[in-house]
Amino acid sequence: RTRSPFYRHWYQRHDVARLAEKLGAHVVYVPGGLTGTRQGKAASFKLVVMFRNMLPFDPREASRYALLHYPFMRVRNTLLRRGLINCFRAADRVLFISRYAQNIVQPQTGVLDSRVIPHGVPDSFCAEENGDDTAALNAFGIRRPYLLYVSILDPYKHQLAVIDGFARLRRRNSSNDLQLVLAGRIRGDYGARVQSAAEKCGGQVLCTGA
Repeated sequence: RTRSPFYRHWYQRHDVARLAEKLGAHVVYVPGGLTGTRQGKAASFKLVVMFRNMLPFDPREASRYALLHYPFMRVRNTLLRRGLINCFRAADRVLFISRYAQNIVQPQTGVLDSRVIPHGVPDSFCAEENGDDTAALNAFGIRRPYLLYVSILDPYKHQLAVIDGFARLRRRNSSNDLQLVLAGRIRGDYGARVQSAAEKCGGQVLCTGA
């Protein structure tokens, strides 16, 4: 049931605040930024939301989604922008993951109280693995050394620019045997363009899919 946006909005609007009061919570934290939760006049908790999606607030990036080719994304970003602005104005504090995002979004939304808390990388992510991943690499045609970029193939993720930069790097050092691996769901016209650009790199760039 939580997959239904209507049920989720109803739950956030009517149940979360009541549950927070019942449990004596001091803070209701919303990592996605978008929520229907609102405090009453006598609420005992603070509402803190995190902002992590620049797309609705960056005209340069949003313009990559031409209305003719991406009508759903254009409408989605417009509605998402309005929803986020309403949430930020209702929140007691907004957390940004970069100063860049704070400087662009805060003037557009009227946020009064904000902090910058960058995403970190846990030690476990950097730990050296002892397992043998040779079979997995061979299944995708990946060889060492390689660069791995994990993300859906999408205009906002700039895989075409990454491929172009990678090609320049290899031209500067022809002896460099580095391989670029793009791992993520392939969809739409942009995904097809990324695949085509990768295929022109003679096996140096791979699209593995999701």
